[in-house]
Amino acid sequence: MKGMELNSLKQMFNSYIRSWKTNGINHVTTLIVLSFAFTIILSLSTLTLNLERILTSWGKNTEITVYLSDSVEKSTISNLEMQLNKISQIESTKFITKKDAHLEFKEQMSQYAPELMDDEDLASALPQSFRLNLKPHVESNHLASLSEKISSFAGVDEVSYGQQWVSQYSAIVEGFKKSGWFINLTILLSSLFIVGNAIRMSISQKREEIEILELVGATNNMIRVPFVFEGALTGGLASAMAITLSYLVVVAEREIASSIGFFWNFSQQIAFLDAYKLVLFILFGSLSGALGSYLCVRKLNSGWAASRRLGGSH
Repeated sequence: MKGMELNSLKQMFNSYIRSWKTNGINHVTTLIVLSFAFTIILSLSTLTLNLERILTSWGKNTEITVYLSDSVEKSTISNLEMQLNKISQIESTKFITKKDAHLEFKEQMSQYAPELMDDEDLASALPQSFRLNLKPHVESNHLASLSEKISSFAGVDEVSYGQQWVSQYSAIVEGFKKSGWFINLTILLSSLFIVGNAIRMSISQKREEIEILELVGATNNMIRVPFVFEGALTGGLASAMAITLSYLVVVAEREIASSIGFFWNFSQQIAFLDAYKLVLFILFGSLSGALGSYLCVRKLNSGWAASRRLGGSH
């Protein structure tokens, strides 16, 4: 009996189908539990990537807002603009009048607070300001000193820049990434145990078949490979199911982000993984299933099952 014939892809697939027919409940349970485990891994990874995308989008649009005093004169505003344009870190400046600020506010808040749109006192309450776009690669630790410098200029009431709290969220994301690695590693180890347990049950059901293969001279690999293939196929199917579930999670995240993040367009930054990453994830699932199976069947030595039968007969 040739090894290639025993371990042909068609035979291994047929063996997998027979295993489903004889013990479908065990396979369904394993597939569901494993797919949920992979869903957690994929969802955590996708969430981390999306958080990084949001931070990156903020970083690419770093700007400082310089709010002016209500009593500031036009000549002071002109002098201030000249001083701002002389600062090397600033790429461009834009003056925002009270009217411009009111129009921007109305555009952003009209659908959320329409009762404020006709408030005449609101337009006068909004301050004049300069919006400063910074040059690329300006370090966040330079913003504090730059803000203090601008605050000392005549006519400036307050200086605000988002990078201050973005850097704090960056630290949170970094902590989330580290904890995510630990969680994913724990789940991965659990998934190996899940696959191994399923393979043990499959081995127990196929004990007589293993004995026959041993008695006719089958090698270790000829007996082990079909079980490794079974684990790999189970892992691949579970990872494919996890992709579907994780996509639904991303859709839910996008809906939540669109309802609470209207100022920063969070929903536009939330995306699912690229196609090649999804293919890699399916390969990851297959390799995990194969590894879990191999750790279980590596103790399946030639003569193992038949020797136990013979030992029992004595």
